[in-house]
This record gives sequence, C-alpha cells and structure tokens, in this order.
Amino acid sequence: MALTLTRRLRPGGFLLFIIPLILLTIHYGYDAYLVDSCLEQGGSFNFELTQCSMTESFPYVPYFNRHWPKVIAAICLSLIGFVITTIGGFRTRSS
Repeated sequence: MALTLTRRLRPGGFLLFIIPLILLTIHYGYDAYLVDSCLEQGGSFNFELTQCSMTESFPYVPYFNRHWPKVIAAICLSLIGFVITTIGGFRTRSS
C-alpha cells in the first residue's frame, strides 16, 4: 500500500477549516465597528457591557481578553479542519 496525494479536497474538512475563521473575522469586524462608531461620537466604549458612554471613561480591553473562548474555539476547529483536509488528501492505493 502506497500513499499518494490526491488533487481533490474533502469539502467537510475544508469547510471546517475556513468557516470558523470567517465567522471570527465577521465578529471582530462588528466589534470594531461598534467601538469605532462610539469613538466617532466622542464617547467612551464600555467593553464589559458593550455600550457607549458619553459621561464616563473606560479602559481599553483587547479583543482576545473579551472573547477568548470564541477565539480558541475558532482556532481549534480550524486546526481540526486543516488536519482532516490534509489527511483526506492522502488515500491508500492497493498494488
């Protein structure tokens, strides 16, 4: 039995690789949009409550610190999808 690399991607593994990254990027962009729109109005963004305040000042909290379970889950799912896609690219061939 020899292993050969096929040219066909397994759609399940590839989708598991790409979809979590796309969803994480969309979530990050929406989060950045909320913060930016608050700052453009002259306010300060409360990251704990996800609200804009015109009277109080709040410290910056990095995205990873606020949403670390989502980031870790997306990276793990994407890594699993990468492994499935890579392993799925190999198939056994009988002699």
